[in-house]
Amino acid sequence: MATYSLHVLSVDCNIQDAKILELIIKSQHHYVDRVTSSEDALKCMYKKKYNLLFYSSNPKDTNTIDFIKTVRQLDSDISIIPIYPKVKESESEQEAKDTEAQARDAGALDVIRKPYTVDIIKHCLVLLWTLLGF
Repeated sequence: MATYSLHVLSVDCNIQDAKILELIIKSQHHYVDRVTSSEDALKCMYKKKYNLLFYSSNPKDTNTIDFIKTVRQLDSDISIIPIYPKVKESESEQEAKDTEAQARDAGALDVIRKPYTVDIIKHCLVLLWTLLGF
């Protein structure tokens, strides 16, 4: 019986968060490449095919919605899960839901917020694994 693994690209400018996410993904026996910017992510995507992209938004980098749209143009098959910061006190619950809806409308499979748990990442991996029919 063949064994399949997801090929995941993780984008996060916070090195500590990126390493934690990488460890979680690897613990589930999937491949992961880690970069710190949207520009580097696009370079990786030109060289390699990925099943899943975790994108942690960075205010100094590309707008998350614009980045999702760019990725969609480059690869219509990749599943994208943006990781947004914890909801700010100044942000209403409705504003947070609207932001997440915009990401889904742009082509995101799901949206998660920091701080996330190991179980949330595992759930995302299992969801995609199931959707791909592995």
